[in-house]
Amino acid sequence: MSERTPDPDVEQLTIWRNVLDALGQLDAAWGSVVDASEGSDGVASSSSRFPDGLALALTKAGMKGSQALAGIADALNQRSGEDFSEVAEAQAEADALWSAIHARISENESDQD
Repeated sequence: MSERTPDPDVEQLTIWRNVLDALGQLDAAWGSVVDASEGSDGVASSSSRFPDGLALALTKAGMKGSQALAGIADALNQRSGEDFSEVAEAQAEADALWSAIHARISENESDQD
């Protein structure tokens, strides 16, 4: 007899639906950035354009997003019996990198004040 994970309740399903919706919104927003950065030849510009002060906010959001993706990968890995182990490890590494760069940029921003 195989072990079966209990079905999630309505609240849990709502939470996961919100996660899926947020990832869809992120994808759509990023698509808008790509569309806006395309040159007249239809090729995406190598540098995204945004105000100087936005770097810290984007880095913080990237850090938070990487934490969420690391958590999702870990949850999938636990649920699937290690099928996502490489993804979970890679996301954990990405999360650590985002956190490190955010700390560095935060320090640089506070030094400029």
